Amino acid sequence: MKDLDVGHVIAQKYVLVRLLGVGAMGQVWVARHVGLQQTFAVKLMVPPAADDDREDLATALKRFENEAQIAAALSRKSRHIARVSDYGIDVDESAAGGTSHTPTSVAYLVMELLEGEGLEKRIGDGRRLHPAEVSTVITQLAKGLAVAHAEGVTHRDLKPANVFLTRSEEGELLVKVLDFGIARMARHIVKKGTHAPTRLTMKGLVLGTPSYMSPEQAMAEPTDVRSDVWALATVAYEALAGVTPFHADSADDVILRICNFRPTPLRAVLDTATVDLAAVFERAFLPSIDERFQTATDFATALAAALPTPAAQLSLPPPPAHLPTESVAGTSLKVPLRPRTVAWGIAVVVVALVIAGVAVGARRHGDTMQLAHSSLAEVPPPPSVASVVTAALPVVPTQTEQVTARAVDMVHHGASHVPSAPPVASARASAQPDTTPPPSKSVDRSAIF
Repeated sequence: MKDLDVGHVIAQKYVLVRLLGVGAMGQVWVARHVGLQQTFAVKLMVPPAADDDREDLATALKRFENEAQIAAALSRKSRHIARVSDYGIDVDESAAGGTSHTPTSVAYLVMELLEGEGLEKRIGDGRRLHPAEVSTVITQLAKGLAVAHAEGVTHRDLKPANVFLTRSEEGELLVKVLDFGIARMARHIVKKGTHAPTRLTMKGLVLGTPSYMSPEQAMAEPTDVRSDVWALATVAYEALAGVTPFHADSADDVILRICNFRPTPLRAVLDTATVDLAAVFERAFLPSIDERFQTATDFATALAAALPTPAAQLSLPPPPAHLPTESVAGTSLKVPLRPRTVAWGIAVVVVALVIAGVAVGARRHGDTMQLAHSSLAEVPPPPSVASVVTAALPVVPTQTEQVTARAVDMVHHGASHVPSAPPVASARASAQPDTTPPPSKSVDRSAIF
């Protein structure tokens, strides 16, 4: 693996900020897009040394590209699949030299950066979810899988590590499926012209995670969407019981139990399980594939019927009050202001400057104004801003421009207050101009800058 560090720039546009994780196929980083000034999760894969099996390398790169294409296509159809926005191979020509004369290349995949936590962290070390929460998670997972299956895509590596718990715009639990790296895909998903195979498997290697494999997958037999349904049932079992149904001391023993259809009965590890709930998992792990649940939706529906009413919201760590400001290699990582905030800030400044100009003009010409009333017993309400601007601007355009320029200069030089207009009625109340300085109104500059 090529040494990557904070500040390294991928494809001349993604600045690496923080390492999120390391796996067998590469690394996942928090990265900042230089032009957009937005934060993403970037998955990187660096090809192995030149003396490694080139066929395996080509397969790994093709699988990486397929993952990008599949996730990009599916995430447009389901919010339960993590969104992919970019993919490519960054070739560093400057790294060529020495004896190899081979430039260093890094394959990268850009995904949305999610806030929350993985299901693996939530149920790891024997921890469990409340039964109602399990129903919520599995129902949403089934929705994402149903979209993939309808498009002819089988995930083949569904497990808690590839399930992420985040929040929707409404603040409710949102479950996302990650990592379609070893998915078996339909040809219409793969980019035209690539001639990619629909099944990518390295020689002599069974792909997947043993504890969540279906018997067909474990024995390297042809698989379909029902392998994902088996894995979904395994995830649900673990979330309820705190242990997988085919748990054993070694991966070989796990595979042996799966291929011999010897799951641990749910009621043996969860004393609160009802007969109906246990029956759902008995069917899910039957030896005959045709007698099991045929779709992810079928399994999720049966599970929901056997569990308490789904929880409205799964408890998640509170989101940060604001994203931290970070700096990498002189690049500001501060989250930019939203356009709406900037627009409101500009509007506040413009209105304040116009009112200030009108007020000064009115005061300087107060001696020429006639009293509207001889009595000051009742002060009339001030006219609307529109009428004041319409009436006053033609009278003193030069003075208004001077005041506006002066106020803009105050803003640029760090003035924290902008004078506001006194009540217009004061000009009517007396023929003599008021020499009392108008009150200042504090403006929150944080809403502007």
